Order: sequence, then C-alpha cells, then structure tokens
Amino acid sequence: MPRAHTGPRHAGLAIGLALLFILAAAHPALGAVSEFALPTGSSEPAGIAPGPDGNLWAVERAASRVVRVTPTGAATEFALPAGREPLDIIAAGGFIWFTERTGDRIGRLDPGAGSDAAVQASVVEFVVPGAGSRPTSIASGAEAVWFTEAGSDEIGRLTFAGTMTEFAVPGAGSAPSGIVSGPDGAFWFTETGSGEVGRITTGGVVTNEFRVPTLEAPAARLGSIVAGPDGALWFVDDGLDHVRRITTGGLQAQFPVPFGGGLSDIAAGPDGALWLTQGRAGKLARMTTTGAVSEYTLPTSGAGPAGIAAGPDGALWFTERLSGAVGRISIDTPPDALPAGPPGAAGPAKLVVVAFEVLPGRPRAGRRLRVRYAITGPANVVLLVKRGRATAQTVATGNARRAGIRTIAWNGRLGRKRPARGRYVFILRAAGAGGTASSRLRVRLR
Repeated sequence: MPRAHTGPRHAGLAIGLALLFILAAAHPALGAVSEFALPTGSSEPAGIAPGPDGNLWAVERAASRVVRVTPTGAATEFALPAGREPLDIIAAGGFIWFTERTGDRIGRLDPGAGSDAAVQASVVEFVVPGAGSRPTSIASGAEAVWFTEAGSDEIGRLTFAGTMTEFAVPGAGSAPSGIVSGPDGAFWFTETGSGEVGRITTGGVVTNEFRVPTLEAPAARLGSIVAGPDGALWFVDDGLDHVRRITTGGLQAQFPVPFGGGLSDIAAGPDGALWLTQGRAGKLARMTTTGAVSEYTLPTSGAGPAGIAAGPDGALWFTERLSGAVGRISIDTPPDALPAGPPGAAGPAKLVVVAFEVLPGRPRAGRRLRVRYAITGPANVVLLVKRGRATAQTVATGNARRAGIRTIAWNGRLGRKRPARGRYVFILRAAGAGGTASSRLRVRLR
C-alpha cells in the first residue's frame, strides 16, 4: 500500500514562526451571535447539519435524541432508545442519517414524513455488524452514506436502500475518525490512532494512507475533516492546535491556531473560509485558505462549542455541548479585537516557546536526535524526557541567544542507559527575561 510522506521541506520553519505571532483575543464581539437553548437540559449536542427541509438537524449525545432547529431557533426533539449516544449527522437522499456510537448503529429518519409524530415514527436503526464498532463520523455519497468505525478499524457504507458493507482499514489501532466526500470522487478519512489520512474509493479500496509530517505531540488526535473551497481536504489536529491541509495528490501543509483552544469540528463557510469550534476556549475561529485566523468569543461562558455547519440561511450554525444549546453566527460578525496595552515604556515581552519538530522524523531509541523549537526571546533552555508516570529526566541544556527557530540536541541516552522503545513525552522548558515557558511533544522512539 502506498504511503506518502510529503510536504514542503521548510514547512516546520513557517509553522514555528507563525506560532510565535498568534495573539490572544481580548475583546469579544457578540452582536451577530445568537444562541437557542434546547428543550432537554444537559443533552450534550454534538454534530449538526442542514436538512433538505430548510432546517438544521443536530444530535444530542447524552439525551439520546435528534433535534430539529428552525432558522428562527425553534427546537423539536425526536427520541432514540436510551444509551445510543448519537455523535454525527448528515443529510443524504432526502433523509437524515446519524451515527450511534455506543449503540453500534446507523440511524435514519425522514424529515418530510409530515407531522412530528410521523417524523418520530420514521426513525429506523441499522445495526453495524460486530459489537464495539463505535460508528463515529458520517458523510453523504451519491447512493449511500459512508461512516467511520473507530472501534473496529473499518469504513462502513450504507446504501439508501439499507444494504451495509464494511471495509477494513489497514493496520490495527488506526481508529478512523472523521470522513468526507472528496473532490476526486473518493472518500477521505482521518485515523486518530495512527495519525494518518486515508483515501477509499467508492468501491471500498483503501488506495492511500498519508502520514502527517510530524511527530509533534499526539498523532492520535486527528479529527473532523472537510472538503475546502480550494479543492483540498482540511482537518483538525486537536493535539497540536493545528489545522491541516492535504491535496488529493498527498501534499500537506499545517496552520496553527491559538494555543489550548480544543479544536472540535471544521466546516467550509459560504465566505470561502474554514470555520472551527474551539471547545475548551469557548470560541469559534475562522481561517482563510492562507492560514490567517480570527476568533469569536461566544456570549455564554463555558458553552463548549462542538459541531459546526453552514446553514441554509448563509450563516454558520453550531452546537454548544456544555450549555445544551445551538448557536448561529453570521459571516459578517466582527471578530474579537486584538489586545492593546496602555502607552508607556514596554517591558520584556512574555516568553513563548513552542517545540514543533523532532529530527530525524522516525527517531530510534538510543540514537542522537534534535528537537526544533520556536522562541520569542533569549532564554536558557532545558530538554527533559519522561515515559509514563516516571519522573522527567534532564537530557540536554542550551541557550537561545535571540528569538527565532532554534535546535537542541539529545545524545539519546538516559544516564548511561539506552532507553527502551516506546512513546515518550519531551518537555522543553525556557527561562529568560520574559519569564518562563514550556512546551511538550509526544514522540515515539522506534
């Protein structure tokens, strides 16, 4: 099976520099954001999608319900059997389809059935073979819906007539997550476990798996994927606070977003940009196809935005997992203002350090390696390594004399011992005039 390891040679440099210049938002602009509470409290709404009936449809994971939301915010819920945990939703073939992660099922309802009672009666569930398949994301095709099975490492296809077929993803523990129909007629999916992006034809053949070009922190945090307005595929990497882009030919690029936001979902907006939910930060973000980012703080503190989709009214609609609501934001909403300090003499800028690459790309236990990092000012730098719950050990020290991209080297030894193969956490700590800062990478030593 072909595996591509592609991307610009100096992409890491551009990424590291970009990381240094992301500014935190200070003043939220809330004027064009609306929030609509759902009927069931603590329902944990997740995926959301526009329906063929002109409404928005979302799933409520904790409440085990599907909810219809009109463009004016009126919500009607439709019950599923308890404990199904619906996670993602899509419209296809005139129906609404959704994954039931704990129930190991794909659900379907007819939004045009008539009365609310008729819509409720139209709910049908299709059992995914094998317990523990954990259907996760779902995408629409011409004659079927396609979905990922994170528990069984498979891609499923369910025709509109109800015929189900499963296709194995190579490699145990790949844990496919997001999926979308690509501009090349195939389906593209992320692999949370292996840190790869896969391509599967409509005939069920996995033709490619592209490894993301970095070992920075968790390759196991790739998530939602969408077809972008530029003909490429865009997907989120919550572990690194990155948005990644891959062309149908396998060329990759990555773009940072503000640290610690908690990327949840991504959607293509009607304005030619990508829109993101940041669950931990309680914000939405807008990213152009060149990587420029704007943020929007939501009115409800701790809302936990989750799913997002372009609505039939030209706005973006999103779910709020923690506040149990659905929100709407118009594309002309002004973003958060950048911070502006008081006039006067400026002191040392706050120190920021970001470790973003390990060289060589497939490091071996006991061999010399280098960690590249970006830093905003002069500082003393220490590299520590730990595995599991063990105490971190200092393995290298250095001095960054100025801001920019720097490298710190480790001889590969822990004291006099050669480390065992496995996954490690690299901790980079810096101390300078601007204070202290740290950054972490999760790295597999082979």
